[in-house]
Amino acid sequence: MASGPAELARLLGANIDARIDVARRMLDQLEAEREALAAGDLAQLDAAARAKTAMTHELERLADDQRQLLSGFGHGLHRGTLQQALDWCGDESLQQREDLALDLMTQCNRNNQRNGILLQHRLDFIRRALGVLRNAQPDTALYGPQGRESSSTTPGLIGRG
Repeated sequence: MASGPAELARLLGANIDARIDVARRMLDQLEAEREALAAGDLAQLDAAARAKTAMTHELERLADDQRQLLSGFGHGLHRGTLQQALDWCGDESLQQREDLALDLMTQCNRNNQRNGILLQHRLDFIRRALGVLRNAQPDTALYGPQGRESSSTTPGLIGRG
């Protein structure tokens, strides 16, 4: 078992600060993902997804580390454990930093949901466009990039123009 509140405060502080750092990087990555979705940049979208997955694993590891830390100081693994530990430490800055970490994680969750909605809209558009192209009859009129009717069914780029 570890020593006392000052030691727990130091270790919890390092864990909280690491979570804040990862959450800030995740917010930047989610913005890059949003830009890639808007631009239709598949390479950037793939890179953003890989980075986001790595950061999610890092956050999970930090949460596990925090649970082990709390357990090692005799704080159980029940609801309210972190708050009890923060109170025991008596360091108000820890609570403020934990609040910041939670706020950043809430922003990450919101931005991730927004990106998911954008992705779903893009997929729906592509599915509809592919449906039109698959079901087009030779005499079906399609519209070109300039909005003019074209009777050609020659495949072109979807979403360009």
